[in-house]
Amino acid sequence: MQAAFAQVDAFNKKLIDDGHFVYACGLTPPESAQVVNHDATITAGPAVSGDKMLGGFWVIEASSPEVAVALAEQGAAACGQPVELRPMQ
Repeated sequence: MQAAFAQVDAFNKKLIDDGHFVYACGLTPPESAQVVNHDATITAGPAVSGDKMLGGFWVIEASSPEVAVALAEQGAAACGQPVELRPMQ
């Protein structure tokens, strides 16, 4: 795990140095989640259960979809996990 942290730190530094970094954040485990419904009902635990979890995220600026994909590939290599890529509106 420490190796992954070091690799992600290096990737974050590269994003900053190359002008792509906007924001990044690690997340607490799914067990710490609360689901809040429109009627203010609160349920403990994640909204969706399963063997996958979101450990964190990056918000980046990319000049094209191709650059975004290349950066996502580098992020996946750094953290050793798949990276889901979504454009922001």
